[in-house]
Amino acid sequence: MYKAKKAICFALGLSLFLTLCSGCGNSEKAASSSDSAASGSIAADSGVRLEPVELSWYVVGTPEKDTALVEDAVADYLKDSLNCRVKINYLDWGAYEQKMNVMIATGDEFDLCFTANWQVNFIQNAGKGAWADITQLVDRYAPKVKEKYAKYLDACKVNGKLYGIPYNMSGFGAQGAVYLRQDLVDKYQLDTDSLKKYEDLEPFFDRILAEEKGVTPLCMAGGNGTVGLFNYWFDQPDVSIPSLGVKFDDQSCTVVNTDEQPESIHDRELLRKWNQKGYIRKDAVSIKDDDPEMMTRKYAAEISGYVPGWLEDYEKKFKFDMVAVPLGSKPLLNTTNITQSCVAVSSTSKNPERAVMLIEQCNTDPKLLNLLGFGIEGKHYEVTGSDDPVIKIIKNPEGITDETNGYRTNMEWMFGDPWMLYSNLPERPALVEAQKKATDNCIVSPINGFTFDNSSVKTQIAQLTAIFNEYKSIWNTGNMDLAKFPAYQQRLANAGLEDVQKEMQRQINAWKASVK
Repeated sequence: MYKAKKAICFALGLSLFLTLCSGCGNSEKAASSSDSAASGSIAADSGVRLEPVELSWYVVGTPEKDTALVEDAVADYLKDSLNCRVKINYLDWGAYEQKMNVMIATGDEFDLCFTANWQVNFIQNAGKGAWADITQLVDRYAPKVKEKYAKYLDACKVNGKLYGIPYNMSGFGAQGAVYLRQDLVDKYQLDTDSLKKYEDLEPFFDRILAEEKGVTPLCMAGGNGTVGLFNYWFDQPDVSIPSLGVKFDDQSCTVVNTDEQPESIHDRELLRKWNQKGYIRKDAVSIKDDDPEMMTRKYAAEISGYVPGWLEDYEKKFKFDMVAVPLGSKPLLNTTNITQSCVAVSSTSKNPERAVMLIEQCNTDPKLLNLLGFGIEGKHYEVTGSDDPVIKIIKNPEGITDETNGYRTNMEWMFGDPWMLYSNLPERPALVEAQKKATDNCIVSPINGFTFDNSSVKTQIAQLTAIFNEYKSIWNTGNMDLAKFPAYQQRLANAGLEDVQKEMQRQINAWKASVK
């Protein structure tokens, strides 16, 4: 879940490149296959055995030695229902996006994959025809999923067609937070309750600099997808456009240049100040990912997104105690949050209806979801008990550690609703309830559900993205000389930022009128 956390909202933009094309022929062809597959659906509905198929599913994760055993177990479990074998294709973070983009470009056949607004870009690839239009397929083969995610499906639509399922509700109502090492909090007697804004960290950071040899106060990485301090002041309809958004409290839905707003200026200046004071490593621009850096214990803090339960996930990942302090903006819900984790059906799939059936079962059947996520009970985990009807508390079998476990991916959230996942934390059911409450109570963007079709301004967007990519790593880490910022803004203006702003505003106005 860690990468998803880093991408749930984008205060100042992302460097991902989106280019919506007007043609979606492959998607439409895939959608129409529901008619040609009618006999299969009738068989499924009537209890007649379906013909066996293999579905290939690409997700992020390190390949595990027992993956084939889990695939066998899944095939056996699905034999009397979907009658399919799921080929689980794990690809490491460093290879995933490149591999998937190559497969999409060359038209390779596969069935399902993980995608998001920040990874194998969901909207871009929907526009390019990479994903199947599953609008009718979900109506027919995934009615429970349609009901379960009803409030969120509009975020996965492009031109009224549904191209994915946004399943990771645990992060929908996220906010920015600082994650601090517990040992250093205790050592320096930091009163975390007194922290109300990011500036309040500075006395603690000063002591780390002065007294903790070899420890940098704040872990930042130039390669991070997000920019800044995870302050979610704006809803950015297209995360490839770094400087356009609608403020969360603006019911007029006016698209503004976010770089020029007081909130963004403040965050930009604060990051620069922290860089100058030595809170951030000078060579942080070359760091691709801050999580591996944080695991070295050479840092006192990391800034990321937060919802209840993510602290425990971070502690599990880093293998040391931490404390999370929400700071900055309040929990917010927008299209970007919703599309942080999606599953899409490839337009090259020969069995899109069966793929949608699998999505339905993975998001409604805890046994299947946890078989994919944690492996085989008795071999890869043991149940220690739970009073919750869905969430079982589990542990490694006797004599097995995380390192020797043949199926310990830590990527179980890739397959479906994380609120149905088992956990080694006895408090997990309570955390899930807290996440549900946070999602229900978060501030909703005035343009939540709006998706931007950028096909008419794709040339400008390509130019804007290229410019932003030149600055992203230095911006992320406070290395940007603020005196040069006007020149950066002028380059954006020359590349057509205003054209995109006007087109975005036009579409928002039309969308707003249509939903009244």
